[in-house]
This record gives sequence, C-alpha cells and structure tokens, in this order.
Amino acid sequence: MPHTNKEIEELIEKALEKLHTQSRPNISKVAREFDVPYQRLRSRYQGKKSLFEREPNGRKLDPAQEKALCGWIDYNDSLGLPVKLKNGSNASYNDILNTISDIDFLAAISSIRTKTFTLRTIRLGFKLSGIWPINPNIVCDTLVDYNHPEVPESPSTNSSNSTNISTPKTIQRFQRLESRLLTLNKDISHYENIVKKLSKGAQSCAYQLEEAHREIETSKAATAARHARYANVAKMKRDKQKLTDLEAIDKLRPQWKKVMIELKRHCRQSGRRLKR
Repeated sequence: MPHTNKEIEELIEKALEKLHTQSRPNISKVAREFDVPYQRLRSRYQGKKSLFEREPNGRKLDPAQEKALCGWIDYNDSLGLPVKLKNGSNASYNDILNTISDIDFLAAISSIRTKTFTLRTIRLGFKLSGIWPINPNIVCDTLVDYNHPEVPESPSTNSSNSTNISTPKTIQRFQRLESRLLTLNKDISHYENIVKKLSKGAQSCAYQLEEAHREIETSKAATAARHARYANVAKMKRDKQKLTDLEAIDKLRPQWKKVMIELKRHCRQSGRRLKR
C-alpha cells in the first residue's frame, strides 16, 4: 500500500475512473485491485471531497499567514529538517503566526533605515566592499536627515560622548585610548568617558588575569597529582620485582648449598683456599 496521501489520492482517482465506467460498481474489488483503503474509496465514490480539497475545521490562520507558514515548512523540508508537531510550542515558530499588517511593516522601515544608513556604516561599507576610489560622499551628501543622531567614526572627539562604553581588551585599544586622552582638549566630559573605558578595561583584564592564574594553579595541581600517581605505580612495580627476585633466590637456595659443597671439595683437592 502507498505510504503518502499524495500517492493514495492518485490511486483513488484511477479507481474512481474505473468505478464510473462500471454498470454495477464493486468497490471492494476495485479497492483490492488498486491497493487503496476501502472506506476511503467508498466515501469518495459517494461524493466526499479529498483531503486536499476539504476545508480544515477551526482555522487559526488567514490565507496569507497559511501561505507563509507552508513556505517555511517546505523550506525546512528542502534542508532535511522536517517540522514536527512539538515545534508549535517553540517561540521562534510561534512568531510566524503573529499577525503583521502592511502598515506595521511599512512603519518599521523608517526606523530601520535611520539606524542602518549612517555616515559610519556607509563609509565602512565602501571600505569593506573594495569600491575604489573610496568616495562615500556620493551617498553621504544625499543622505536624508531623519533627525537621528549619526554615529561618527572612531576614533574622534565626538565618539567619546557615546553612552555605550565598550570595554577595551587589547593592548592596541589601551594605547589608542591613551593617545586620545593625551590629545583631547580640557573638556571634562571627554576625560570622564575615556577614564570609564580604561577603568572597565582594567577590571576586565584583572578578572581575566585572576582566572588565568587560577587555571594555571589548577593545571599545576593536576600535573603534580598525575606525577605522584605515576611515581606510586612505579614504586609498586619495583617492590613487586624485588619480591619476585627474593622468591626466586629462596627457591634456588637448596641447589646453591649443594653446589657450594662440591665447590669446596674441588678447591681442597686442587689446593686452593676459599675466603670466608
């Protein structure tokens, strides 16, 4: 019997064509011939629609949402990641079911554009894309002012006014902050922001250094324990070998006594003296 609904529906269509050509249709015989479920073929012959033509009950999605959800499921199937029923409880899955109108979508474009297309991102885009000669003024001069504060390039004197203090974690970053601190004017706000960055970076480096020391001490302790364990095993092997040698000597002691008697007799006969 076929395994998928699509294959079963194709066979049912062929079986229905054959039933319509018969004067006295025999549904059970045709169902066995085409290897399809009898009750399903019988209901279809009586006029019931197929699974693909029936409207589902209790629909919670509008046609647009249903189309988007089916496209997402087909995309996951193409990647070999079939969607399971338990995925419905996943928050990322439920986000697709949320209603997003055209007005909400168009209203979000303005804020996204103002946050994305700034002088800094435009210049960085020209630099990373390799456009030569680098002339971002083609776009920057025509950039519409949305009354959104632009993010200046770093380093600059204005970037020190930013409330987002990124923590310096490299020597080069500390050196740049030091050079900026020496070249700034006497405005106290600039100094405060840079000092905050330096303080936060120093604390981060101190935490990292403490963690590194802790890891080194742990590694040393583990190495010492491993060496002690190996030394104990080697000592046990040596002790075992000594016991084995003593047992072998004890076994040879009777034979050794007999040999010594013969050696002494031979030495006396040959006129040699043995040291006691």
